[in-house]
Formats: sequence, structure tokens, C-alpha cells
Amino acid sequence: MAAAALGRVFRRIQTFTPINRHISTTQSLGGTYFEKDFLPGPYPKTEEERRAAAKKYGMQPEDYEPYDPELGLGTGDYPKVEPIGMDLRSEWEIYDSYRLKKNFNEPLPLVEFDFVDRVDYGRSFHPHTEKGIWAAFIGMFGGVFVLEYIFNNFLIRHDEVVPKQFPYSYDYSAGAYQAPTGVKRNIHYTFEPAE
Repeated sequence: MAAAALGRVFRRIQTFTPINRHISTTQSLGGTYFEKDFLPGPYPKTEEERRAAAKKYGMQPEDYEPYDPELGLGTGDYPKVEPIGMDLRSEWEIYDSYRLKKNFNEPLPLVEFDFVDRVDYGRSFHPHTEKGIWAAFIGMFGGVFVLEYIFNNFLIRHDEVVPKQFPYSYDYSAGAYQAPTGVKRNIHYTFEPAE
């Protein structure tokens, strides 16, 4: 009886054969993608290529304008999109990401690739010139230096501390330190055996 029950259990287990897993390119690359699939294509030279690129990025052909290839940015057919912050977009439009006010597959401005979702061109201050960046750098570190100089040199500080204590109560103001001689030392411990 028990042998028949065990036979039925083993037959059921044998129907669930383990998946035959081989290390091959088809299974190991099954859940991945290639970066070349998401890279922009070559710069469009004809009107048909421009229309195909506009359709690829979900734009109207009259609104599509690629970056100039003479700039050397390597953008190819990626569209030139003006940066518009969240505050400047319509709050009545329905967006896929309502916090960022962006839609799925919406082309991003080229400058936004560095910050992806944390940049806002509506209200934030971004020093875009080298002079502005240097002014912010010098202003910050120079301000800290000036405050540190003022607080350490011109403001009265009350550092009330106990007078410094030295061995044998030697008075350092009397002269250079010399090893004390003739001082009876209190021995609080010994290495000699107790008597």
C-alpha cells in the first residue's frame, strides 16, 4: 500500500522535469538590451529622413529640428528641444509623470541628460558662465575665510580654563625647563615583593 502511494508520488515528481538551462547568448541576453538600440541615428540629410526621425521621436515634422553636426556633439538625429521647467508647463495638461510634468518617450533637452529629473529651468539659478561659476566659488570660500578671520582675531572670546599643571609644579615662566633634582617622589607602587 505504501509502496503504491510512493510510486504515485514519484511519478508526479518526474512529470515536473527541471528546466534545461544552457549558458548561451539567447538566454543570457534575454532580459537585456543593447545601447545601440537607443543611440540616435545619423544626421538626416533628406526630407524623408527628417520625417522618419521626427516620427521616431514622436514630434511633428515642422517642429523637428536636429542639432547642427558642425558643433561636434555627436547627437546625430536627436531633436533640438528647448529646456522648459516644470513651473512653466501647463498644470491642466495630463502628463504620464505628473510630478515632473513629463510624458513617456518625450525627448529631453540635451543639457538635461546630466541631471535627468532634478533640473528645473523655471525658477532655479544656474550659473551658466565661467565668470558666474568663479564668482560663486570665490564668494563661498572667501566668505568663509573672512568670517573665520574676523571671529578668530577681533571678537573677544572667554576661554576660561584651569591653569596648566605640570609635574613637580615647575614654574615655566621662571626660565627654561631643567630636570628637577632633589625632589622627593612619592612612590605609589613597587615591583618589589611585599615583606
